[in-house]
Amino acid sequence: MIALHQRLTRLEAESYALVLSAAGIPHELSGAGDHWQLWVPDRWLSQAESQIEAYQSENPPVSDSTPAQVGKGHRNFSGILAALVLLAAHLAISGSADPEAYLKAFGASAVRIRGGEIYRCATALLLHGDWGHLVGNMAALGLFGSLVCIQTGSGLGWLLIMASGVGGNLVNALLRPVGFISIGASTAVFGAVGLLAAAAALAGHLRRPLGCRRYLAALGGGVALLAMLGASPKSDLGAHLFGFAIGILLGIPTALGVRRPPAGPWQALWGILTLLGITAAWMAGYWRAAPGVGSL
Repeated sequence: MIALHQRLTRLEAESYALVLSAAGIPHELSGAGDHWQLWVPDRWLSQAESQIEAYQSENPPVSDSTPAQVGKGHRNFSGILAALVLLAAHLAISGSADPEAYLKAFGASAVRIRGGEIYRCATALLLHGDWGHLVGNMAALGLFGSLVCIQTGSGLGWLLIMASGVGGNLVNALLRPVGFISIGASTAVFGAVGLLAAAAALAGHLRRPLGCRRYLAALGGGVALLAMLGASPKSDLGAHLFGFAIGILLGIPTALGVRRPPAGPWQALWGILTLLGITAAWMAGYWRAAPGVGSL
């Protein structure tokens, strides 16, 4: 036996041991505290070193010399802003002359969407039936939206979340009875959960030792959240499920292609596209339904 690594922490030693176990390389651990050793047979040394180097290249240590950059990459409060947008929309609509007119004109009506009023897939995300519905979606969107944006940046993150919500509402409307109508940001919330599940599943896609267990664990976590948060008797499980599915479909290429948040100008562009899309949807709704909608 020869020492592959010495003076490892317990976490490092166990992580390297897991890599070697998954690769079928015999090894032994010894030590205590922050002085652990990893031993392999002489003839396995070259293969063991290759496996550990591949693992280290996928998991570079965080430098202590750039604490400001590290902190910046792990904080994002855009979800709070999005939650406040939901609150402002609810206050404006509930304080209008005819709140019910807004639900009829901008809700995700299955028959209307099938008839070509696709904008409803976006406008319905800002409509809520009561304060309980609103507060729950504000909290969930604030949390999961911010987590997505930590990985992708705010502009790209909200573009993906909104696309997941719109796509989920569209698929839901196409499969629901013609009299069905859906409102609420929860479709986008579960789109964010799907994006996070895809990112977790593919975080180490080049690191083969963990195999399919990583994917199953990440997707299982997302499904568990869907069951826990999105399957109450009064909730629209179909919209939640389809939002989650669209989030996964969008999250796969994003996780494979975006290793770190893109630069600021790109984020600004994607953020502007998101705002323009929402604005265009509401303008289309007003253009079609203005005579029956009370003023804000």
